[in-house]
Amino acid sequence: MVYGPIDAHAAVVIKIRAVNPLETETAAPIRYPLPKEVAPQDIVAKRIKFSGQREYHLVGGAGDKEPAAAEPRAPQEADFKIKYDKKNGYYYVDHEVLLGPRQIVTLEVEVKDVWNIPPEQIETLRTEVDALLAQGGEMNETAAALKEEIGKALDQIVKSQEQTTVAKVGVEQHINSYGKNREMLQQAQMDKKMIQNLLKKAKGKKGEGR
Repeated sequence: MVYGPIDAHAAVVIKIRAVNPLETETAAPIRYPLPKEVAPQDIVAKRIKFSGQREYHLVGGAGDKEPAAAEPRAPQEADFKIKYDKKNGYYYVDHEVLLGPRQIVTLEVEVKDVWNIPPEQIETLRTEVDALLAQGGEMNETAAALKEEIGKALDQIVKSQEQTTVAKVGVEQHINSYGKNREMLQQAQMDKKMIQNLLKKAKGKKGEGR
């Protein structure tokens, strides 16, 4: 059997495909890990689609054969299970189908778009950094540099999320961009803590000088 994900471009739909390349009917067990950000409550719908069984017909001289185009069946509601892998910490699709010769099955898992950093979270961090420096009085060069880096990172996250929507770049790149944006956000949060530590040290030195 051959398995593989297919990108979706109009919505956050994760597609898992199994192909029977054989000329005989075959059972196809499917176990496919979902992205770690996806939980059962994020799943909107599940669907399953089968291609028609390929039929062969004679073309030209005797012995020449060509596969006829597969006639897809209408989409039907799927009852495939979503299970949790405790060891690896993710949910996965668990299903088994019986495929005819050269038949293809596609399992669709439609999920909420959980690969976006909420704008309010970005702006809250920006506001918190401004408030920290406002309370700290005179800003030293290190704190000023960190504030600038945080601002650049947050601006980049906003820009990235606008440019890498599912509709523009597809599911895979959208998820990859989210991972990079999360890393930038985490670094910005660490930089904020560094500013807090700098301000505490500065206050401590002022107290010692009195």
